[in-house]
Amino acid sequence: CHLPMTAHADAIETHDGQICAGQLRAARALLDWTIQTLADKSGVSFSTIRRLESEGTALARGSSVQALRKCLEKAGVNFVTLPDGSSGVTVKA
Repeated sequence: CHLPMTAHADAIETHDGQICAGQLRAARALLDWTIQTLADKSGVSFSTIRRLESEGTALARGSSVQALRKCLEKAGVNFVTLPDGSSGVTVKA
């Protein structure tokens, strides 16, 4: 997935629960969190997060992806889709 990390006027916040590996890495980077920090805050294991960030989330358990998304959104991350269909992340101001 293409990952712009800055605000875009036409970005649409996504609520379908799906996030890609790049969005997961970018969200963590925007928050300046390590994998271990995300694991501690989300309750998802370090090894699962590492696997999802490298292999993608398509085959992941929905509960793991949802826990990660909920944790990151609670920390201020928005998962967005741009008009061209690319995915991205932003941080709430």
